[in-house]
Amino acid sequence: MAPPLKISLLGQPRVEAGGVIWKLSKYRTTLPLLAYLLLHRKDAVGREFLAFTLWPDAGEEDALGYLRRYLHLLQKSQPPLASSTPWILADNETVRWNPTIDYWLDVAEFERLSGHTSTLDQAVNLYSGDLLENLYDDWLFAQRERLRNMYLSDLSDLVVACRGRREFTRGVDYARRLLSIDPWREDVLRQLMAARYDAGDGAGAVQEYERFTRRLRDEMAVEPMLETIALREIIVRGGPLSNGASVMDSVVQQVTPAAFMGTPFVGRQGEIDQLRVLWSRAARGKGGLVFIAGEAGIGKTRLTSEVALVADVEGGRVLSGATTYPEHAPYQCISDALHSASPLISNLEIDHIWLAEVAQIVPELQTRRLDLPRMPSLGTNREQLRLLEAVTICLAALAKPRPVLVVLEDVHWAGAATLTALEFLARRIASAPILVLATYREEETPRAAPLRELQRALKEQRLASTMSLRRLPRQAVEEMVDAVTELVPRVDALAAKLYEQSEGNPLFLVEAIRELLETQDTASAVTPPGASQGAVLSVPRGSARWLLRGCRVLGPKPEPSRRSPPSSVKASM
Repeated sequence: MAPPLKISLLGQPRVEAGGVIWKLSKYRTTLPLLAYLLLHRKDAVGREFLAFTLWPDAGEEDALGYLRRYLHLLQKSQPPLASSTPWILADNETVRWNPTIDYWLDVAEFERLSGHTSTLDQAVNLYSGDLLENLYDDWLFAQRERLRNMYLSDLSDLVVACRGRREFTRGVDYARRLLSIDPWREDVLRQLMAARYDAGDGAGAVQEYERFTRRLRDEMAVEPMLETIALREIIVRGGPLSNGASVMDSVVQQVTPAAFMGTPFVGRQGEIDQLRVLWSRAARGKGGLVFIAGEAGIGKTRLTSEVALVADVEGGRVLSGATTYPEHAPYQCISDALHSASPLISNLEIDHIWLAEVAQIVPELQTRRLDLPRMPSLGTNREQLRLLEAVTICLAALAKPRPVLVVLEDVHWAGAATLTALEFLARRIASAPILVLATYREEETPRAAPLRELQRALKEQRLASTMSLRRLPRQAVEEMVDAVTELVPRVDALAAKLYEQSEGNPLFLVEAIRELLETQDTASAVTPPGASQGAVLSVPRGSARWLLRGCRVLGPKPEPSRRSPPSSVKASM
């Protein structure tokens, strides 16, 4: 049953009692008094403090007299409710909103909805305008800004979430709403461009860029950021955003495995909190290297994509690369990560010799910068050191205006040259705003493997840390199932069966849930009691099949990139 009293302070204020709009006496004065008490509804406010806050230019005696007068008017104008309980409780010392009143307040509801990621869309729809938008009392500004910033933060989170779920139309709508209030948010413009491009509207994405650029030039006499220009370049030539968009401060939904798209991120709060702390330290100039270990399908990539979302929202640059099996060239994952940032690297203001050296593993730089010199031969070891120094200098230059997150996937397939580069980076980024996350599969990395030896050595020297992901607990499986509305009527029974069937492996769990949704038979689609736990989970046609216990992907291995390394790089393998 709806409360008899509804009060709206966002946008055009309104008091509704029993379904009828109620007018306050001396509206321009009693409304600020009512609003102040509602915004501080949990506290008893001292009379003198309240009087001074609302009438700062009046003397003490006059201000207290105004307070008595308008308190009386406010109480007198109270609409007749079923209960005769007064709105406001006042004594000789304090004034406060009556906490026993049955009422609904839009500000309180907005704050509640903003506190949960699942209700952010409801929160932004409730925000009908700034707090008491036609009043200009001094005390209002701080509260108004607080609520507006909460609204902008909600919109920003929704834009990122919609891109991650591939809900591009909604993401575009939220981005436009944000830009209508804060028109100079260039990071939001990039999200808007990426969302329109991902939705198949490349021309519309370029139009958004052109409109924004014209406003920048006309009203502020400045050019757009390099990230924005580079993103436009990728869109114009029809390139993929799987790498480029992440560098342009828009998180790459492709970083998350397709199987996890649209599923909640559960069971990893401790890990994400640790990585957020490390990212915060890196942003303050205390960088580092973190190895993230775990079996296939355990959620390493999903975890790094969540960190990438955090870095993106907080203004960082995100670079990502991966190693294939077999590693087709030395430094493959590092080369891929730098390749994704090639539009930015080509514009760095560093010595040409370092750009020329990095071009050895990022050939695109040679086509972007025709002025790069030819590097002299120095011998294999010295050439490798020169290359690694150049890579470090480029990353440091990228991180100078904004901290950098580098995600390197599947380093268990990396060769000796890549591991040497990881060691070199770990030693050089300790005092730089750079965080490197390197993932690997534990079951494919024996204790005597070079990667393990490097990991132990760096850990002993406090140059790297390791995070080992374990299978999801039963509670996390229940959270995952509970988030799928089609399964809600049978959450308890299904969670138990799915936990037993998947053994807590997130990828197996997601595939099993998808199969249930396709069969539309949540009562019988899971493995019956007594079935072999080593069975292969059947998944929708056209997708890969995953061995429940073996943890190895069954099916074709990823194809290596067709780019061949220059002869000088081959020599350093």
